[in-house]
Amino acid sequence: MVGKNPVDQGVKMSNAAGRIGAVAAMLVQLSGIAVQAAVTEDELYLAAVEQFNQHDWEHAQQSLGDFQMRYPNSRWRWGVKLRLADLESDPERSEKQYREIIKQKEAPEWAWDASWGLAGALYARGRYMEGREIFGNLAQSRDVRRVRALYFSALCALAVNQTDAARDMLTEIVEHHPREDVAGAAMLALGDMELSALRSDAARRWYSQYLLTRPEGELAAQAQEKLRAAEAGGTTSTAVMTELSPTASLVKLSAPARAGKTVSGGPDKPALPPTTESQTYFVQAGAFSKMDYAQALVKKLRKLGLSAFILDTTPAGKAPLHLVRVGPFTARSEAQRQGTQLNQNEGITALVVSVPAPPHSAVPDPTSPQRKKP
Repeated sequence: MVGKNPVDQGVKMSNAAGRIGAVAAMLVQLSGIAVQAAVTEDELYLAAVEQFNQHDWEHAQQSLGDFQMRYPNSRWRWGVKLRLADLESDPERSEKQYREIIKQKEAPEWAWDASWGLAGALYARGRYMEGREIFGNLAQSRDVRRVRALYFSALCALAVNQTDAARDMLTEIVEHHPREDVAGAAMLALGDMELSALRSDAARRWYSQYLLTRPEGELAAQAQEKLRAAEAGGTTSTAVMTELSPTASLVKLSAPARAGKTVSGGPDKPALPPTTESQTYFVQAGAFSKMDYAQALVKKLRKLGLSAFILDTTPAGKAPLHLVRVGPFTARSEAQRQGTQLNQNEGITALVVSVPAPPHSAVPDPTSPQRKKP
């Protein structure tokens, strides 16, 4: 059962909005000093949420942490844990926090959002198959974001070259959910897949369909450019989703630059990203047909203090490969710098690769009308 929010408890948010804003400002000024007793638990929580929604990440994290210490048994504690997981810079720690929220039974209304966050965290670490499974499960729910979950499941499939599965999911979005915002991105992705396979006519149809149905769409300029390339008989990168990453305009996500992670202002309050980076970058240090070699390199890199992992992939018509990657990095320059150091200091020929920035948790907004949970 969905827990009651302050509106249901008699807190008149429309009249209290000014006070919530004032409390949020007060929290910034106090910076950890004990808050006056006259401020209620609900107001403190909502003030921290306001900081979160305003992208004041540093103060939001501090306020949420203070709230967690002051009210360890609050009815909002799982919402606090979710937002702290969204702001966590350590991917392993955030994964653990999301799993804890998913497993708890007392407030199941937070489990969907934690699952979304977990899938995004797994994607960011290159664990695409695990991310795809979770997104696929979310796509089967009744939540309003289920189509977006299907889109990200397709994105995960593309990351491991499962093009047939990705094509099926993207086509389902276009045919059965044409009004969804990600349907336009799905059209361009399908066009890119056709163009990369040298099927220019099919690619032109997808790009033209986008321009016909969304002439003023956020991706119209990209669609025009891609259409010109298709008409000229050009090709596109095999990383067909490179320009179709989950930006704020597509899925209403935002990215705190401090943590290099992606969170949301809620489905009713789309947030604007403070950065134009829409890619996540990795340094690929090796590709091996034998797992033992890949594991040995990962062990060596971790001894150097690097976040190394193995990504298994099977290129079309070829034997499976075990890719050794380091990252993620939020900027290409950071990844290039790390690759240069590995080359100069360790004699490792490194390659910088990019994937669309990961989706992350879309947390419930307690000041908005409650939406149905799975």
